[in-house]
Amino acid sequence: MKADPVEAVKWYRKSADQNYNDGLFNLGRAYEHGIGLSKDLVQAKSYYARAVAAGSQEAGQALAALGKGSEPVSQAQTRFDEGVRLYKAKDYTGAAKVFLKLAEQGYTKAQVQIGYQYAYGEGVRQNADEAVRWYRKAADQGNAKAQSNLGKMYEDGLGVKEDWAEAVRWYRKSAEQGYAEGQFNLGRAYQFGLAVPQNRQEAIRWFDRAGDQGHDQANYFANDLKQRGRYIGFRNDEEHAAVVGTKLRGVLLNIEPVGRTFRNSAERMAYLRQAGSQADREEAMLRWESKNREYKACQDSGGSGCIGPGPPP
Repeated sequence: MKADPVEAVKWYRKSADQNYNDGLFNLGRAYEHGIGLSKDLVQAKSYYARAVAAGSQEAGQALAALGKGSEPVSQAQTRFDEGVRLYKAKDYTGAAKVFLKLAEQGYTKAQVQIGYQYAYGEGVRQNADEAVRWYRKAADQGNAKAQSNLGKMYEDGLGVKEDWAEAVRWYRKSAEQGYAEGQFNLGRAYQFGLAVPQNRQEAIRWFDRAGDQGHDQANYFANDLKQRGRYIGFRNDEEHAAVVGTKLRGVLLNIEPVGRTFRNSAERMAYLRQAGSQADREEAMLRWESKNREYKACQDSGGSGCIGPGPPP
C-alpha cells in the first residue's frame, strides 16, 4: 500500500475526536513534523497535552521535548519504523534486535513489540517470562496496548501465576484509555464473570465501545449478546468441551451466571461441569418423556407390542 500522509491524518483526527490517546499523539506528531498537513507547533503542543491527559506516556516525552531538541524522540521513532519494516518483511530476528535495543532504552512501543515477539517466539526464543517483563515495563508507563497484553498473560497464567483480578485491573486501565483490544477484553470479563460480577449489559457496553473503533470480534459479540435468549458462549475450547464436547445439545443451556464472580479458571470450570451435568439430566428427561408419549399413543391406538419407556431418569 502506498503511503498517504493526508489519509493517515484524516484517521488520526477521527481517533483524536473521540479522545483516544494514540490518535491524539499521532495527530500531535503530524503537526510537529508537518506530516500530511502544515507544520504547527502550537497545535502539536495542544494535541500532545490532550494525549498526556488521556494517559499517553509517549506524548509526555514528545511534549517535554517539543521545541527544545526533540531529535532523540524522532530518532527513536525512525529506528522503530525500521524495526517495523523488518518485521513486515518477516525478518523477525533483525526486527527483534532493533526493538530490543530500543526497549532497553525505555522506548515503550518497542517494549510492547519485543514482549509480543517473546510471547510468540518470533525472532527470539519463546519466553513468556520475558514477554511479561517487557509488557510490564511499558504498562507501568501507561501504554494501553501493553496493559491489555499484560492482562491477557494474567488471565491465561502465562509467565505469571493466573490472577483474574490482576488481569481485569490491567484490562480496565487499557480500556479507559480508549484502546479497543482493552475494551474488548474488559467486555469478555463481564461476559463470563472474570473477577467481576457477570453482567451481559456491561459486556455489551464495552464491546460496543471497541466495535465503534472497528474491532470486528467486539461487534460480533455485542450483536450476538443483544439477541433475546442467546447463550453467552464459552471463554475457550476447554470450557466448550467440558459442557458440550461431541454432544448435540437438545436443550437451551441455562448457565448464564448472572451476577456471579469467578476468581480463577478452576472455579469457572467447576461451575460449567456442574451445568453440563444438569444439562445431561434435562436431556435424559426429555428423551424419556418423548418415549413415554410414544408408548401411551401406542396403547391408546390399541397397538400391540408397545414398548414402555422404562423408569424415569
